[in-house]
Amino acid sequence: MYLVSNKWVKGKVKQKVIAYLGEEKKLPQFLEKIIPLKMIMENEIENLSYSAPLELLKIANEIEIQKIITNKFPKEWGIDAGTASTLMVLNYCFESKSKNKLSDWYDQTYLKHELKIPSAKINRDLLYHTLDFFDEEKIEDLHKQIFEKAKEKYNLSNDITMYDVTALFFEGDKCSLAKRGYNTEALYKLQVNLGMAVTNEKFPVTHKVFEGNRKDVQTFEKVFNLLNKTINVSNTIFIFDRGIKSKNNVEKIIKENSQYIAGTAKNNTIKELILSIKEKDFQSLDENNFYYEALNNPRTIIFYNKEIQEIEKRERDKKLNKIKKELSRLNPKNYKKKKIRFIEKVGGIVGKYRNFFDIEYKRFSFKLKEDEIKKAELLDGKCAIETNTNFPAEEILQRYRSRNIIEMSFKDLKMFVDIRPIRHYKDRRVLAHVFLAILAFGLRSLLELKLRRNNMQITAQEAIEQLSKIRVLCCNGKILRTTGETETTQKIQQILSK
Repeated sequence: MYLVSNKWVKGKVKQKVIAYLGEEKKLPQFLEKIIPLKMIMENEIENLSYSAPLELLKIANEIEIQKIITNKFPKEWGIDAGTASTLMVLNYCFESKSKNKLSDWYDQTYLKHELKIPSAKINRDLLYHTLDFFDEEKIEDLHKQIFEKAKEKYNLSNDITMYDVTALFFEGDKCSLAKRGYNTEALYKLQVNLGMAVTNEKFPVTHKVFEGNRKDVQTFEKVFNLLNKTINVSNTIFIFDRGIKSKNNVEKIIKENSQYIAGTAKNNTIKELILSIKEKDFQSLDENNFYYEALNNPRTIIFYNKEIQEIEKRERDKKLNKIKKELSRLNPKNYKKKKIRFIEKVGGIVGKYRNFFDIEYKRFSFKLKEDEIKKAELLDGKCAIETNTNFPAEEILQRYRSRNIIEMSFKDLKMFVDIRPIRHYKDRRVLAHVFLAILAFGLRSLLELKLRRNNMQITAQEAIEQLSKIRVLCCNGKILRTTGETETTQKIQQILSK
C-alpha cells in the first residue's frame, strides 16, 4: 500500500509515489495510529477558531500581561486573575461579549485546549470577581509595568507622546463617575472622559479615567504626572491639539525640560496676527501648503492650506444660504404674544453663525455682514501651531499632523475594541473595563507593528479578519484538520512566528 499523488500533464495522468504505508491488510491498524477512531466515536468533533486568538495570546504572553496581573493579585477565584483578565482582553480584541456570554465565545476557540481550562470555569462570577480586584492605584502600576515590558520587547519609542481625551458613554445612571459633559457627538448622555497618551507606534503609555464633566484641558496635569513616572519626559515631545493647550499645561511641560507642539485656538490675538499677514509673506512648503513664522515668544507658526481654505469657504457659503432661506420663511406675527419665543427661534436658526448677520427684531429684517464674511475668508485654511522646538516649519507641520495617531487610536477603541457603551455601574468595574479594553487596543497595535516592520502594510483589523479564517477540526483537543489557510494567512503567520 502506497501514498501517491496524481498530476494531470499534457492530457495524461502522472503518478508519483510519496511513501510506502505497508500491507493493505494492516490498513485498519494504520488508521487507528494516525486517527484514533475510538476517540472520535466517543467524543464530539469540534470546529474551533484557531489562529487569531492564539496569535494574540502569544503577543499577550510576550508582554507578560498574565504574569504581571497575577503577581499583583495573588488571590484566586477558581482561576488566577491574570488568566481571567487576559481572556477578557483577548475577547475585547474581537467582539466584546457581556460577561454572561464570554464563556460561549471562549468555548468556540482553541484557547480552552491551549490553556487547558474548561469553558464552564470561565463564568460570570469569576469575571466579575476579577474586575473587583482592580482599583485606580493598582491599574496605574499595572499599566506602567506592561508598557515597560512592551517597550523592552518591541523597542517602542518614547521621544514622541501624543495625548488626547475622548468621551465614553454609559448605559444606566448608577455610576458615580458618570456625568453629563461635552462630547464631539453633541449627545446629552452620561459619560466618563478617557485621557490617554500613546507612543508613535500607537501603543498606550498610560491613561486615566475622569468624571464625564471634566474639561479636556483639566485632564493633562494628572496624566503628565503618570507619564513622569513611566518615561523620561525630558526626552519627549508632547503633541496635542488646542483643546488640551493652556498656559498651565505648557508651563508644566517646560518646567520638566520637555518639548511640545500644540494647536492654538483662534483667539483675538491669533486672528489679528493672521489678518495682518499678507499672502506674499507666506513661504511655500508645497503647492498647497504655506507657512509664516511670527516673531513671537513662544514660537508661533501660521500654516495655510489652499484646499482647506476652499472647503471652509464653500461650506460656510452653503450654510449661510440655508440660514437666509429659513429666516425668510419666518413670520413674526405668529409670535406676536411671545416675542421671546421668536428671538429664540431666530437664535436656533443662526446658531454659531450669528456674527455674520445683522438682525433687526422690531420690524423683522436681516442682512449679511459682508465685512465679517471677508474677514472669515481671510482666516479660512489657516491654523496656528505653538512650539518650543527648533525643528524647521515643514517638520513641525508633519509632526503635528501625526497627532491623528491618537485620533485613530480612539477610533480603534470605539469601533473594533468596542469599549463603549459601558454597562457597569461600580467604579472599580468601570476602571477595570476601560483598562482591559486599552490593553486589547495595545495588543492590536503590536500585531500591526510587527506586520508593518516586516513590510506587510495591513491594519490590525485586516490581519485579525484574515487569521479568523483559520479554524481547526479537533477531537478531545487533538487537531485533525486545519481549514481556511490562504497565501495571505501563511504570510501573516510566518511574520508573527519570528
